[in-house]
Amino acid sequence: MKETDRQISIDERIQNEKDMYNKGIDREKYNSAFGYASGGYAADRKKELWASVLQKEKGKKILEIGSTSWKQYIDFKNFPPAELVCINISEKAVDEGIKLAEKHHTSEYSEHSFKVMDAHKLEFPDQSFDIVFGKEILHHLDFELSIKEIARVLKKDGQMIFSEPLQRNPVGRLVRRMTPDKRTAFEKPLNKKEIKILKRYFDLGLTFHQLFYVPAGVISKRLFKSPKNPMTRGAYKFDLFLERVFRKTNIGLYYRQVVIIGRVKQKTDDRS
Repeated sequence: MKETDRQISIDERIQNEKDMYNKGIDREKYNSAFGYASGGYAADRKKELWASVLQKEKGKKILEIGSTSWKQYIDFKNFPPAELVCINISEKAVDEGIKLAEKHHTSEYSEHSFKVMDAHKLEFPDQSFDIVFGKEILHHLDFELSIKEIARVLKKDGQMIFSEPLQRNPVGRLVRRMTPDKRTAFEKPLNKKEIKILKRYFDLGLTFHQLFYVPAGVISKRLFKSPKNPMTRGAYKFDLFLERVFRKTNIGLYYRQVVIIGRVKQKTDDRS
């Protein structure tokens, strides 16, 4: 692909994402299709992983690619960053983040700012941040361009953490087919290719979430009042077992989501 063709494609992607999110996307039907799969034991495990990164960075400078997921993961009262910068290509999403920050008085704990910005071209100097994070955002972007930019703006010992959907999960694929209007035109859940790109730039820790937990979450919502029930507990434990025993295989790519924790590689030859 010629550079001009690549740029046109990226420009189209950016404009499409911006238009869709400024218009608003109703994800209620999409999310409800997964039943209890997004809650309960799996959600607790993900929160622990996020806390293991963000709660160690008290007093540091953090970038969120997004604008509202900080509310879910950052404990301003006990582990306030020195500065949190949130970016999004959508003016509407940025406005939502600003209103949320005002509601929760984040300025009392940290410097917290919002910017309309393209994640393919981060408007920050090299090595600006201790952490870059985001929830389900990388699969909306040109993957390698965005990963390269994240690595650039992270400090030498900087860390990234992202939660992203995976392409191969059978239930996820079915739900995506059934709800084509609930996503943007260019988004692409992660697969083996994207994991290889991540490894060029970062020393990785990958944890995979929700394989049998997904059908258990869908079915158990019809049977139990809580996402923490015998069916989801059994599925959760079995998923952990499979991940541990078959960690050297590609079985993780069939889970619904991956949490990516990575530190920037220092040698340029590691990125070839």
